[in-house]
Amino acid sequence: DLLAPSDAVALLRAAAGPDRLPADDPHLNEVAELCGYLPLALRLAASLLRHRPSWNLGYLAEQLRHEHRRVTALSDGERELAGVFDLSYTSLDEGHRVLWRRLGLIPGPDLDAYAAAALGHVDPATAAGLLESLVDHNLLTEYAPGRYRLHDLLRAYAGTVVAGDPEPDRDSALDRLLRYYAYTAQSASLLITRYPRPGPDGPATTRMPALTGAEAARAWLRTERENLEAAHTHAHTHGLHKHALALAAGLAETLLTDGPYTRALELHRSAAETAENHGPPAAHAAALIDLGIVKRLTGDPAGAADALARALEIYRATGDLPGEANALTDVGRVRQAAGDLAGAIDVLSRALEVCRATGHRQGEAAALTELGIVRFLTGDPAGAGDALSLALELCRATGHRQGEAAALTELGRVRYFAGDLAEATDVYTRALEIRRATGNRRGEAFTLTELGTVRQTTGDLAGATDVLSRALEIYRAIGHRQGEANALAKLGTVQRLTGDPAAATDALSRALAIYRATGDRNNEAWALNHYAAAVAATGDLSRALGLYRQALAMNRELNKPDDEAVSLEGIAEHHLATADPGQGAAHLRQALEIYRRLGMAPDTHRVRYRLNGLAPA
Repeated sequence: DLLAPSDAVALLRAAAGPDRLPADDPHLNEVAELCGYLPLALRLAASLLRHRPSWNLGYLAEQLRHEHRRVTALSDGERELAGVFDLSYTSLDEGHRVLWRRLGLIPGPDLDAYAAAALGHVDPATAAGLLESLVDHNLLTEYAPGRYRLHDLLRAYAGTVVAGDPEPDRDSALDRLLRYYAYTAQSASLLITRYPRPGPDGPATTRMPALTGAEAARAWLRTERENLEAAHTHAHTHGLHKHALALAAGLAETLLTDGPYTRALELHRSAAETAENHGPPAAHAAALIDLGIVKRLTGDPAGAADALARALEIYRATGDLPGEANALTDVGRVRQAAGDLAGAIDVLSRALEVCRATGHRQGEAAALTELGIVRFLTGDPAGAGDALSLALELCRATGHRQGEAAALTELGRVRYFAGDLAEATDVYTRALEIRRATGNRRGEAFTLTELGTVRQTTGDLAGATDVLSRALEIYRAIGHRQGEANALAKLGTVQRLTGDPAAATDALSRALAIYRATGDRNNEAWALNHYAAAVAATGDLSRALGLYRQALAMNRELNKPDDEAVSLEGIAEHHLATADPGQGAAHLRQALEIYRRLGMAPDTHRVRYRLNGLAPA
């Protein structure tokens, strides 16, 4: 059995002889780790040092750092690690030897029976029996039920042995393994995606686990994440273009929900370049869509727009209508974030037409959800509610839980602005349950952010702080800059209400910096109002007035009437605070008119109450 690191160091020092290795030698832990904490390897390393006075631990570590020479380096003239491994290997029958050798080919850290079946070209049940037998021979470790890995030194040895196999045999085994990972990952992604995406190319070449639903699919993707990434790296490095593209596509969904987005950006940029030079048009367009989505989420709207425009061009040239609808929906998201709401409605309406014409119900639900968001932003809450309710029906009818959670979250915003806080809370809670049940961290953070707004409105500032802080933590962990800015802006508003204007201005200024850096003018205009309120709370009324006027101009330019009304309220409060009730009342009346037109009940009541307290202008 392997030793604990501290025990391995103790054995190394004891076996090397008294006072041979100082306890504070910086290479002790490294040599123990390079020996894999294996007692035999540690004794051999100690023997080398004991019989070679000129050697020190630094020199030995240098010899052992080369993975392919590590096993042969551990020989003291009488005993050698390779010889011990040879005895174990030659005691196996041919079937076990073939599989064990091929374990030296795996690019990732571990495997299960399905991956072993692909390597060995056998069925999963046979592979499971072979793996268990290898465990019995101490050539493999079953560190969790059904999960196996090689000791580092044994892995190096297996790599050396398999190098003696004919190259076509090695290539064929690795091809089957990469194909298995890519096919299963793409199949799993279809079960968890909110937006339609291409499935795997062609039939499965080997058996795969039963992915009975979104929960099982996400669990498989998370379990195999390291193996999938290692497989993609191997395929990309060795010019296996088809595998590299398929594995990038298979990783796209889990990277979107779990992050980090820096890794997603790197992977999809590489995939788009590979597809452009070596792949078919469909693969190039799909890679561009994935790249565009991540560019949007990492704050590069111009890059996102460019990638999506190129994808749209390919889909139209090849007559791929479902692909065209997907690209149009993503273009709509980019235009909405940039403040081009009319342009967003145009492309989303076109996406909706295409999806309905082709019977693409999942795509229809996605386009309807995005259309609902834009209609809400343009001051059409009734139209937004209709689109979102229809999207919700479609998602429930097709059992698409991710889409259901997205539609519920947006519907919660409509209910909130209509003044139905209890219904908004209920809708957000249901959405949050789905997000957590399906393991969608990005969606969970988004819903938590919206729930924070409701809690703030109901006066539960502690509860609002709690959910917004959790959302901020998730966004930062996955690298979602826009989400981070949203959570910061809302947290800043809560901090202002709890009497901490310094913290509020800090959080809101950081949010504004992200919005400006990413070109998100819609949210910049919205957050400016809250920043102005925080500045006013510090006592700097003249600066706050300037910020409110800046926000008013932006919100009018972007046709955002609800935020325009908030700007008007802020300007009114300045006039009231500086003994100018006439101007204050005039701006409040303008805000009241907007709120009434939009049907925003809580805001209407608040402004009416404020006006009733004023002397007639």
